[in-house]
Amino acid sequence: MDALVRSLGGLNATLEEYGKVDRAIKNDPNSTENKEYFARLQMMTPEQLREEARTGSSDGIRVRNDALNALLGERASSDFRVSWSSYYNTDFDRTYGDAGAEFDRMREDFAADLPTEISKANFYRQTDAFRGSWMEKDAAEKTEHTKTLINSTILDGMRNSVDDDLHASVEPSEIVRKVFQRSSANRDFLGLSGQEQNETLFALAQEYAQRGEVEVVRQLLTADRQGGNGEVIPSLSRIAGYTTKAEALIERSCLGSGGNWTAA
Repeated sequence: MDALVRSLGGLNATLEEYGKVDRAIKNDPNSTENKEYFARLQMMTPEQLREEARTGSSDGIRVRNDALNALLGERASSDFRVSWSSYYNTDFDRTYGDAGAEFDRMREDFAADLPTEISKANFYRQTDAFRGSWMEKDAAEKTEHTKTLINSTILDGMRNSVDDDLHASVEPSEIVRKVFQRSSANRDFLGLSGQEQNETLFALAQEYAQRGEVEVVRQLLTADRQGGNGEVIPSLSRIAGYTTKAEALIERSCLGSGGNWTAA
């Protein structure tokens, strides 16, 4: 009997030691067993990963469960990126919509389907930088849209002013002087850059070239301007990138009017 007890005691100790070694192996992320398990997870679809997490078939080993759920969050991040990109480029109101609010709403919907806090945490971590890059893109688009609206409004105002003065038979030089005053004020009060002002003035000249208003076009393109502090700003025709275009536009306006005016 004593021999049997000692034998059983020795077996129990052996089993305990084996259990410790086995647990250590299973809890070691770098063990061959776990590496093979992680490799199998990489091949699973999102649905298979969810089932794996739900059934607990990872033998209750925490390191495996953690890896499984972290990978599930990563897969959800990939799916979310595709869904968000598609939604933003097709259905989202890119002019007036709140991209941040929509992004967060969709992200919360995706996170709600994840089974554990670990998978959710990894999902949010994986999509944080993605959110930042898309918000920058959205802000840039909205800024550009706002600038377009401002420039369009400014052009409309200048056109109305020119039309009113033409109707009243105001001299072209005086008409354009008023336009330049408005342009200078736009720089001071709306923060428009010099390049944006140049583009607006050239667009205005293009409109009146089509209408054959030769002298208005010539004044817009060749007259010097005055800045907000009284400094002289060179005419468009003297600014690099506009010289050749200005000459061609003046010629075009002469054709539109049936005249033969030639730029000096």
